Order: sequence, then C-alpha cells, then structure tokens
Amino acid sequence: MNWRAVAVVLSLVLAGCGSVVGGNGSAGAADSDEASTPTPTLTPVPVPEVTTASPTLPPGVTGDSVTDSAALYDAHTAYLQGRSYTLEVRVRADETRSERLFRVETPTRYYRRDLLPGRNFTRFADGETIYTRTAIGDNELFARSDDVDAPSAPTIRLSKAFLQLEEVRVAETLVDGRLHYELTGSYPVHPTVETLRNVTIAAVVHPAGFIRSLNVSYVAARGGTETNVTRSFAYSDVDATTVERPAWVDRVPDDEAESTDRRMGE
Repeated sequence: MNWRAVAVVLSLVLAGCGSVVGGNGSAGAADSDEASTPTPTLTPVPVPEVTTASPTLPPGVTGDSVTDSAALYDAHTAYLQGRSYTLEVRVRADETRSERLFRVETPTRYYRRDLLPGRNFTRFADGETIYTRTAIGDNELFARSDDVDAPSAPTIRLSKAFLQLEEVRVAETLVDGRLHYELTGSYPVHPTVETLRNVTIAAVVHPAGFIRSLNVSYVAARGGTETNVTRSFAYSDVDATTVERPAWVDRVPDDEAESTDRRMGE
C-alpha cells in the first residue's frame, strides 16, 4: 500500500458559449427586399487559471514521513505557551490502568488528578502554593508546598520518540470545523528503542504542530518478558479552561512541613 495520502481536491473551471439563430423574411417579398441578419461576434472571455494552494503541513512532517519529530514536539510546546487547556492522559500496561487529568489555566495555576492502582492524588496550584491530597485506601493525607512547578506528563514527552515515523499516512481531517492532519503509521521495531515492538500510532495534529491527540500501542520486551502497553492523550477546551479552588484545600494544614492523615468521610 502506498502511504502517500495527502489528498488535494482540484476544481475544474468550464467555459461555454451559445448560438444565435436569425429570423426568416416576409412571404412574397422580393429577394432584394429581404433583410439579411448579421452574424454575431463572440467576444473571448478569459478563463481563470486553476490554482491549487499547497497544504501547510505541521513542522517536521512531509507527505509520507515525520522527518523531524523533535521539531514537531517543539512546535507543540510552543503552541501551548500562554494558553489554557484541559488534558487527559491514559496508560494501560497489560491489565494495569492509570489516568491523569490536567486543567491548566496558567503554568502555575492548575488542577491535576492522578488515578493510580491503589491510590489517588489530587493537586491544586494557585500560583504561589501547591496543595496535595493523597488517598490511599480509606486514608487521606494532606500537604502543601511553596514549590510550584509547571504541570507535565511523561506520555507527552514520549510523543517525540513515538512520532519518529519513516513511513506515515497523512490525511486531512476537521476538528471543530478547522483543518488538522491525521498521522497514522507503524513499525515492527522502534527505530531508536529496540525493546519496543509492534508499534502502531495515530495522532491528530494542527498545522502549527499542536498534537491534539495521540494513541500509541506497543509491546515492551524487557528481561525475557513482554508487556502490552497503550498510551493515549487528548487536549480539549484550549483557550477556554479555568480552574476553581477546590473545597478540600481548606483542610490542608497551614504549616507546609505539617501534614494530616484522616479517615476518608470524617
């Protein structure tokens, strides 16, 4: 199968012309009395040229490959600079699942929730302080810190490696009525990480390089064992995400070095 698939639709402009038929003379009139009908003159009409605008592919992407995944990743991070967004990340390794949700208003004001096997974490950053609630079993642990870091997710960073596709299908698609590109590809062995095999990937990318969504699956082979892994993420509410202060923040101790351990529901 040929992976070259950026479709370009051409419009064919057609020009036509009509004919004019003259009337007949009066009955019984002499030949000299007959009025001759002049032949109409057709004025040539210029035919507009058919022009095709070249598609603006994301940085590092050609019609059949991702030539520079680092450039694509850099364009992605640059696109999000100064923007609010909601991000959902899901990871599955065999039967183990984890989820992470970000609601980011600014790099220092955000809400983050991690759902992990046996424990959950919730964080709220208000610009100066980050508040944390940890739930393990029936217990809740509260803490606070003045060290507010910008939110990050390993799956997003790993997209730079996953998107190293020597052969990729690039197709136009619409998201909220706006042009995006769908990138799909696969390779039996990862080009730079040989322990990742049977890799398949699908991503939706804005022309500016913003990776709106990604889904990748692979087999991780390490130490004689194999793990089936699926990673995905999706952005939404770009430029439209706000973060409210959660009610549980009022239960966090004032002393940042102190923490509280309570039974959930108390």
